[in-house]
Amino acid sequence: MSDFQPVFQSEMQLMNWGESSSNGAWVKFWIHPDDLAVFRDMKCKSGKIAGQRFACVLVEIGDDELPVQEAPAEPAPAPVPAVPEQKGGALAKLAGMWCAEPEFWRFLASDARNGNPQDAEQAKHNLYRLCGITSRAELDHDSEAAARFHSHIRLPYMRWKQGRSL
Repeated sequence: MSDFQPVFQSEMQLMNWGESSSNGAWVKFWIHPDDLAVFRDMKCKSGKIAGQRFACVLVEIGDDELPVQEAPAEPAPAPVPAVPEQKGGALAKLAGMWCAEPEFWRFLASDARNGNPQDAEQAKHNLYRLCGITSRAELDHDSEAAARFHSHIRLPYMRWKQGRSL
């Protein structure tokens, strides 16, 4: 591509650009009317106007008629390390087993503030609310969540079960 003769060499101004599935990508420039003569007589082999291919070199110029110097690129920010997904441990498994048990649902229903859970999903949402968590795995990774689980769920549930067995 280095061996070509310039057909057109002048200043132009970007007018518009676009892309569509039917017309492809396009760019439209304004040129001085005197420069249009270069293109008026161009015809492609089929005899139609337009369709010629051109190699193009464009350099943006400022109001001072000099090439605009691009600001040095800022270094890309360091990638944020991905937070590993927390895996549930013993407390998460225990909470999951209890949420699936109808007896646990009855325990939750024994306190009017918990509503009357009828399935494991409703029990899980009660457990989340009481422990201040969004995932049972947090019980094994957040000491405050674990403390709330022990004080609001585990101990009261054990006492409730003992009272029912007497």
